[in-house]
Amino acid sequence: GSDKGQSISNLEIRVNQGLLELQRDSDNFERNLKDARTAKSNLGPAREELNALQNRVDSEDYAQKTRVRAAELEAVIAELGYDAEEHASVDALASRLGEYAEMHRSLTDASERLPSEQALLSGASIELSELSDELSSAQSKQSDIETALLALPSSKSALKSAHSTLSGLESTLDDHRVRIGVLETQLQRCVEVEGIVKGLEKHRTSMVNERGLYSELVLAFGKNGIQALIIEDAIPQLEADANELLAKLTDNRMTLRLELKEGRRVRGTDALSEELDLSISDELGTRGYETFSGGETFRINFALRIALSRLLARRSGAPLRILFIDEGFGSQDATGQERLTEAIQSIQDDFEKIIVITHIDHVKEAFPVRIEVTKTELGSTFEIV
Repeated sequence: GSDKGQSISNLEIRVNQGLLELQRDSDNFERNLKDARTAKSNLGPAREELNALQNRVDSEDYAQKTRVRAAELEAVIAELGYDAEEHASVDALASRLGEYAEMHRSLTDASERLPSEQALLSGASIELSELSDELSSAQSKQSDIETALLALPSSKSALKSAHSTLSGLESTLDDHRVRIGVLETQLQRCVEVEGIVKGLEKHRTSMVNERGLYSELVLAFGKNGIQALIIEDAIPQLEADANELLAKLTDNRMTLRLELKEGRRVRGTDALSEELDLSISDELGTRGYETFSGGETFRINFALRIALSRLLARRSGAPLRILFIDEGFGSQDATGQERLTEAIQSIQDDFEKIIVITHIDHVKEAFPVRIEVTKTELGSTFEIV
């Protein structure tokens, strides 16, 4: 649509330029034609003057007064008695020579003017021919312009249609500009969000690093960290103390072994937990804890508990205040009960107080101070004996 409107605009410009050129050519033609006509009108009188001079020369129709005066002078001369023929001859010759000279000058002037006049006429004829050609060209241009002017209404209609199309395109362009504005706003928001995301990613990286540090601290302070190292360091002493007491309780029949082994994977990490494995050996060989009888497991548990209490006392730098032993004697035979009582008495210096809870009388009598608890219908009572 814009190309068609441009073509119509260019055509109107060309039409106006053609009209101006046609007007200029018409003015030049009129001016040159006028000059040619003037030159042509001047050429006629010049030719007539030349012909008249030539006729006067041929008919001796010239210098009438001079000729009359000459006749009078001839009469006077005749009276004077001189040689009239010779004088007349000389005078006539002189007169003729003078007039011929004048006529020759006039003829020469006319002859000199004739080429310029002929050249002027020839130039006017050539210019007239050129103007005629220019007029024909101008008329042809005028015809083209008239044809273009005839096509102008349809071009105007096309231009109107083009303007309508242009208006629609401008409206569409405005819509697109609004859309571009919305998209630019969204893009700016995306840029801002991108900055926020980058900040969050940076914060996330920092948090991941910090989480790694905390994970290492969790491992370090967890049961597989520093605690595991402490336990690993304490296991030999714990094992030795437990075996010392277990040997007293079993007449050197049983020994135990503590060993750290890899266990299950720690949740949320790639690390494996460490588990404390307990194996017991007796005259039948080495076997698991769960294969021993109740009395035997009590003695094993008792040895481990006392060894652990000693370990804690040594690590804290102060003796433990109270050790509670709740039953267990009933699972032992008489020899086992006696050995258990002896073991308790052997560790009494490690604690301020050892409280043994039992219902077996001869075990009670093995200790110097007792708290007797009696159940009645009204409730329980105790007595220090």
